[in-house]
Amino acid sequence: MKSADYFALHPIFTAAEFSEAREWSNTRGKSDRTLEALLRHHVEAGHLVRLRRGLYAVIPEGKRQEDVAVDRVLVASKLSPSSVIALHAALEFHGLATSAIDPVHFRSRERLRPATVDGCRYMPIATDAGFFDDPDEERSATYFHRGASVRVTTKQRTIAEIFDAPEQSGGWEELAQALFRAGQLDWEVVIHHADESSTSVGSARLGLFLEAWQERLGVTQHHLAALRALSPRQPRYLEPEHRPGKLIAGWNLVVPEQVSRLLARRSAG
Repeated sequence: MKSADYFALHPIFTAAEFSEAREWSNTRGKSDRTLEALLRHHVEAGHLVRLRRGLYAVIPEGKRQEDVAVDRVLVASKLSPSSVIALHAALEFHGLATSAIDPVHFRSRERLRPATVDGCRYMPIATDAGFFDDPDEERSATYFHRGASVRVTTKQRTIAEIFDAPEQSGGWEELAQALFRAGQLDWEVVIHHADESSTSVGSARLGLFLEAWQERLGVTQHHLAALRALSPRQPRYLEPEHRPGKLIAGWNLVVPEQVSRLLARRSAG
């Protein structure tokens, strides 16, 4: 495949992917140094921008480097062979977020360091191998995105996970908006994921929010009872910062007044 043809189909790619597409190998006389020289030529010619070692973005014809909008999902998907877009980045991908936030979180088998690419931070979440043993794509699924296959946690898994990590998922208003935008999901599946992955506090947070929107979201008393069974046995703070508030006995959570007002406003609206 010619370089120009490859660039037209792959807005972001790794050097290894480019080499494979060109069917280069050292045994055929094409060295790593030759590959690097070709990529450097395209960077200098204004065809590519080097985002980091081994990672490149295509500059569309007629555009300047400063005009290139780097796709954060594609970048995160290239930072590890096992990348799975997660938390708020997954909300954004599924259309459940109100805005894009930094950093972008992704799950990975490998233990990686955080990275900054084109001014955006990327935070890897070291994840047990069992998460990736998912032949039925219950935890994450493959999606076709801007010419590439990317893996993203499913909507149901994402909803379960964000309540276990609200500070990495945009905060309480964003979580409430995500539920509203998600609508009537298969809550049995969401609860299954909460049981599998969430802490007891995460499950209680999810139950607290679902109860506020119970009718609109199609949540039954059976669903709430299942989440109560996963909730803490002793009172716990809703937030990691231990902000004071009112104890909601049904969920054993100490809920700050600001969050209580949010839930009351949302349920009333």
